[in-house]
Amino acid sequence: VHLCQSVSKSFTATSASSLFAEVVLDPNAPVTDALPELEKTAWKGATLRQIMDLASGVKYDETDYFNRASDVGKTDVAAGWKPIPEGYEGVNWPRCIHDQIMTLTERAAAHGARFEYRSIETDVLAHAMERVTGKRLPQLVSERLWQPLGAETQACFTLDPSGYGLACGGCNASLRDLARFGLAYLNDGQVDGRQVIPMAWIEDVRSGDHGRFNDYGREHFP
Repeated sequence: VHLCQSVSKSFTATSASSLFAEVVLDPNAPVTDALPELEKTAWKGATLRQIMDLASGVKYDETDYFNRASDVGKTDVAAGWKPIPEGYEGVNWPRCIHDQIMTLTERAAAHGARFEYRSIETDVLAHAMERVTGKRLPQLVSERLWQPLGAETQACFTLDPSGYGLACGGCNASLRDLARFGLAYLNDGQVDGRQVIPMAWIEDVRSGDHGRFNDYGREHFP
């Protein structure tokens, strides 16, 4: 299996689609309905849909992967991927991903006003999924996506120190199962005639406002 990095975001969100279809989660509801502790953070007032679209107004810097003390640098430590670097002992390092989520209390924009690539948004979605179901993310992905797809290889997640599976980049999967996932989307969410991904979700993904992709994104991902 290979570390899928940010394709893990798609696995996470697609696994949430059946929770939306079953009205276990409402994508248009405030995230604080599922995670009331976020009332103390900049995510207050943001909907799950805005978070899934990486369109909340939360300030989080993911432009400099080489700055070990940047927000994304702190995520690497919170995720258990990297140790605290030498010379940065005075920085307030989060102990796990949830700890870092709780430290993000500044907004850079109004919720929904702009797209900005921030990996930790998907981790907020995953924590909401875990909270309303009482299940861990790897179990949810297994039950709601991997098994229905007919995956032939066991996938796995990297875990942060709290035991949380990293939704934004920690899934490891085989190439053939990645292809199964892609084909399910191409085939309107169906596998062997079974509706594995809700069609309403497929249509929502296809009709998203792709024009929101910003100048930074166009420059770095031409």
